[in-house]
Amino acid sequence: MRNEQDFSAFLRNLRVNDPETVRQFVEKYRPIVSQIVAGKLAKSDVQRVCDASDICQDVLPHFLRFLQKGEGKFESLENLVAYLVCMALNKVDEAWRRHQARGGGKLVRLKHGEISGSKAVAESGLEDSSSTPSHRVGNREIIAGFRQQLAPDLVAVLDLYLQGLSWEEIGAALGRSSHALRVRFNRARDKYRQDVNPDLLSDS
Repeated sequence: MRNEQDFSAFLRNLRVNDPETVRQFVEKYRPIVSQIVAGKLAKSDVQRVCDASDICQDVLPHFLRFLQKGEGKFESLENLVAYLVCMALNKVDEAWRRHQARGGGKLVRLKHGEISGSKAVAESGLEDSSSTPSHRVGNREIIAGFRQQLAPDLVAVLDLYLQGLSWEEIGAALGRSSHALRVRFNRARDKYRQDVNPDLLSDS
């Protein structure tokens, strides 16, 4: 998006289910989300329960319905994409929890439609500490204070960082230079540590 006005128009078109806007969004971001989800699945046994295509098939319609209901407040494209990615990653955790609720043991692939629970996935992954690496969660109040000080695109970076994504994955998701994002994020983190609370996050 070239500017805030462009993003507002894009988001408005998504909310009213404009076919061309929805097509462009899905074509651009489905492969990105799928790659990130596949990376997480590859690190655990969850890939034996579901795969990246299952997650994307489940989460994208849910996400679009969420927007069309007028839910969610997004200040930038980065915030919108980060929400989608976090929703997809939380679906991975949810799929594993549903498998465990069935008694664990033998790994049986969940069918499409069985991945989602009855409640919407929590925004940005901050609601469920089980979906984030413990060394990156820290104190929620400290993180919330830091979040309020960040520019919208860095809020998106924080959300993805808390999900355990690498800087390369964060850059790919947001369509930005991973190095530039890391430098800006670390600068903001270090300033907050110096001025407000030295216990914010672990080294990134």
